Amino acid sequence: MKNAKDRLDDLQNDQSTKDATAATQDALKNAAQTMVRLPSTRMFELHDKCQQAANGAPDCPTAANNACRVKGFTGGRPMGISTSQVCSSQALLSGGSPAAACHDETYILGIVCQ
Repeated sequence: MKNAKDRLDDLQNDQSTKDATAATQDALKNAAQTMVRLPSTRMFELHDKCQQAANGAPDCPTAANNACRVKGFTGGRPMGISTSQVCSSQALLSGGSPAAACHDETYILGIVCQ
């Protein structure tokens, strides 16, 4: 036991051990500072409809920003988008033109919030 204690004391007094300990502490401090600088980013699944922009295209970035703000973030971006054609069953059953009875709807399937 005494021999083990003497060896432990020798290791603690060894300069290379002190240098390694200081280097490890510096690395941990730098890693902690880097983590603080990274923005908090989260991903969420959802199914929100994108409203039409003035030019008629789906405005999914605005829908993503709004969804992220509701969750307490400053903004976000759409991660997955799905577009489907929605048709009126009444118009299709009456024998009318399917093109006139249908329109596209775009949904956000996921968002990345910051």
